[in-house]
Amino acid sequence: MHISKVAFFTLLFCGGAIACGYSEKESEAIWRARQMAANFADLKAAETCKWRPESEITFADDIEAGEHILAPDLFATVSRMIRQDQNALAIHNAFYDSAQTDKAATRLREVNATNLSIMKQYFATNEFPGVDEIGNNGINALLLLIAHADADREFQGEMLEIINAKVSRGGFLSTFLRS
Repeated sequence: MHISKVAFFTLLFCGGAIACGYSEKESEAIWRARQMAANFADLKAAETCKWRPESEITFADDIEAGEHILAPDLFATVSRMIRQDQNALAIHNAFYDSAQTDKAATRLREVNATNLSIMKQYFATNEFPGVDEIGNNGINALLLLIAHADADREFQGEMLEIINAKVSRGGFLSTFLRS
């Protein structure tokens, strides 16, 4: 994976956060570094092979609640979780095969474990939210967080059963068809 020097140094600067977690401010700096790296890659692609993407770059954690969601606090929680998830993954990828690899991998596992704990706690007393509660962006982020919960395959299986049941009743798929 190639990233710009500016983005790499920004990630390196934030690298101290790998071992002990990172604050909202550091999380925002990491996200901005990821955006800079993606923009740099697009500029290089346009320069080198005269190609530009059809639409603006977006990331899984670049989400907005949209209008009229019923559970803004839940959306905010999912939003924070996906930002932590994607930042930890980006740092892990940036430091792959370097002296910081082990710390980055440990941090990624910690973020995934924290997110898994939050999701298990939520689903212990709540059903799977719908678009009305957290919007399409929130649902997509939640699905990605569940996919990254590999440390607990049983939990993933339970979520798959819940999702399949909702789909078979028409209560899940229909939510994605709304615009």
